[in-house]
Amino acid sequence: MHEVVLDLLDSGHDHPEKIQSPSVNEIEEVVKDTALSLIGVETLANDEPLMDAGLDSLAAVEFANAISKDFVGLQMPGTLMFDYPSVKTLTQFIDAGLREAHEQPLITRVFLVALEEHLGGRKDQAVEVPVGRGPTELGAMRQVQGQLEDSVGEKVEAEEIKALAVYLSGMVLNSIEDVFSEAKKIQTWFEQISKLFNSAEAPISWISPVGLACAQPYHKPKVVVISSKRQTVSLRTGDDVPINKNKQRMGFPPNFIHSLDASHMMMVAERCQQRQIAFAAVHDSFWSHAADIPVLNEEIREAFIELYQKPVLQDLYEDLCVHLGGPTVPEVPLPGELDVSVVRESRYLFS
Repeated sequence: MHEVVLDLLDSGHDHPEKIQSPSVNEIEEVVKDTALSLIGVETLANDEPLMDAGLDSLAAVEFANAISKDFVGLQMPGTLMFDYPSVKTLTQFIDAGLREAHEQPLITRVFLVALEEHLGGRKDQAVEVPVGRGPTELGAMRQVQGQLEDSVGEKVEAEEIKALAVYLSGMVLNSIEDVFSEAKKIQTWFEQISKLFNSAEAPISWISPVGLACAQPYHKPKVVVISSKRQTVSLRTGDDVPINKNKQRMGFPPNFIHSLDASHMMMVAERCQQRQIAFAAVHDSFWSHAADIPVLNEEIREAFIELYQKPVLQDLYEDLCVHLGGPTVPEVPLPGELDVSVVRESRYLFS
């Protein structure tokens, strides 16, 4: 934090560049797709009350939770479905909430100086901003605001902290593509793949590095709506043919990464069997008997090197070409120059 403030003071900037907020149409698409998947219908008018369309009270809770995850940091009222009953009104509410993060007063250099003086030489302060999927501008601002409140909340007014949080989160988000440029290219490539499969109304599937067939069958559910004088109940009776395009788009990157993690786990387990030591795992936490930890330590690294010395993305590209057939799959981003074998020398390894 100390270094960030000094950089801002030296730069002479009065405000950061605006972060690109999602458009109203993009917000509406997410809201409508989420509603359609829970109600189980194919069409929905923007001004039609969702409860009238078949969204019961239990599904309404699930709907609010899903929207909260799509628009991180936006506080949803408990009376969400009553205050904003349709796709149109809810879209307007979300759009206004996201715009709020961009309409705070500009940060003055005087406050930046005050913050720098308060922090003094404490260079251990950090601003952590989540780099997730979907619209994260408001979520980033909330993260920074919380850390500023912990650091200077007793000496600085709440409105000034909120304004500085907008400034700093904007600076961080605007720099992400520069700092993580290669990772951003891969993320963009994943999004292009998702669009191709969505256009083909096909679930994305691939073969993991250990030969396991993976698929993410995100289909919109079939729902039967039973209405009575007292209540409306929606019963899920199975999955329909149409792809849930929003879930497929958001799910593909983490699901592919999970398939790599699972491949690494299987490779470590096989190596431990060959070395005749016990192996147990929960997700990405690997265990063995205390006396065998040095061997496990070695095999975790060797399996990691074996896995990632392979052209993982190129193999995925060739696999997707087979699955899609006709559509042209975008070329894989060029690999970096990292030598993964250096993990042999590292004390700790986190994959």
